Amino acid sequence: MSNDDRRLIEEYLPIDRINEIAGKEKKHPKHPLALVHYWPARRPITACRAAIYAALVCAPKGSDGREKVSDFVEKLAALNPDSDTLNSARGAILANHGGKPPRILDMFAGGGAIPLEAARLGCESHALEYNPVAHLIELCSLVFPQRYGLGLATDVQRCGEKILRRVRAEVQDLYPSVRVHASEQVMKQVELFGSSPNSISRDSEREPVAYIWVRTVPCRKPGCPAIVPLVRQAWLRKKGTYIAAIPKAKDHGRVIQWEIVSATSLRDLAVENIEQTGAGEAACPVCTTPVPGDYVKECSIAGRLKESLAAVVVAAGPSKLYLPPSMTKVPDERDYRTRIEQVLHESGIPWLNELMNTHDSTTVAGRGYGITQWSQLFTPRQILVLFTLVKHIRLAHREMLSEGVSAESARAVVTYLAMAFGRLGASAN
Repeated sequence: MSNDDRRLIEEYLPIDRINEIAGKEKKHPKHPLALVHYWPARRPITACRAAIYAALVCAPKGSDGREKVSDFVEKLAALNPDSDTLNSARGAILANHGGKPPRILDMFAGGGAIPLEAARLGCESHALEYNPVAHLIELCSLVFPQRYGLGLATDVQRCGEKILRRVRAEVQDLYPSVRVHASEQVMKQVELFGSSPNSISRDSEREPVAYIWVRTVPCRKPGCPAIVPLVRQAWLRKKGTYIAAIPKAKDHGRVIQWEIVSATSLRDLAVENIEQTGAGEAACPVCTTPVPGDYVKECSIAGRLKESLAAVVVAAGPSKLYLPPSMTKVPDERDYRTRIEQVLHESGIPWLNELMNTHDSTTVAGRGYGITQWSQLFTPRQILVLFTLVKHIRLAHREMLSEGVSAESARAVVTYLAMAFGRLGASAN
């Protein structure tokens, strides 16, 4: 490419159309890079592909070729471009560089979108990044797939399924099956979701999908024994069908009993106040004493910020059922510490006693709730399950080495498993 030639990116790009494609990419549930690991500054691969191509080929001579180029760039910027379009783009890039693949260097590669798309366009791609998390993302998206091929995906899936089986067998007692009673509210949900009413009577044992917890503090009014949930109601679903968990005070507020209500519209939902409680806006359900945010922080620092199980979610065919806590047995947490220490001993994992940055007000540690260690972000049950996963990931790595798998191949498989664990840990708190 001569110095006199202007590149396509200098002359014209269908920016509006590329922005539209990139916007849809961010919402795609199976985005290839986003599924590796969350990276906050990830660039859309569709826009990066279009920009790289436009920076490496000459602009069309005259205005006649603009429409043709625009259509081609739109096709190239698709989330999954067809092979003919990619081959045409590679050929055009080679033709503009004397038949040699150009070298592309991204000095701050981050999530790896630019070097990945440069490689897909046939370039000699190089990436630099000093952040260790970003470097791992680049290994998983740029290096390992090219080095080990499709067999790597099979190895990761097989190893991951083995780990899940072992973890499920070890911690399944922490998630007991839920016996679903055909109550009025349950049957109403079944009707709202369009499921068969007979499905409840035929199969009353359901596996839990999620537990919905609500933070609580003791009432700050002297002499009031009530427990104050920090929400007026816990919204469980607000799309298509409205479902909420409503706290009811029992025994002068010493006990919170949650009731699940559902309806097709807010108007039909039997809730006095449909707004979600904001920070510091809760009130005692017995004496109506307000609970300011500073008092919540005081309770958290003093260890008086507790939790109340508001609902348990179970699978029910194509949808889910939202059940009151009375339908499930809350596991006893007294033996968690013993089991956690056993897992730590078996796997050599250190306890989560690392201190967090309490000086940054944008983080949970810097907001005055007394959270100083990473372990405080998780419940004992979450910590036990997460540590058990780490134990079996490490065990799988040792087994691969003992079976004759090369150290580099085993490292690649375990890196993907560790990245999946990181996503799980981020979603757990």
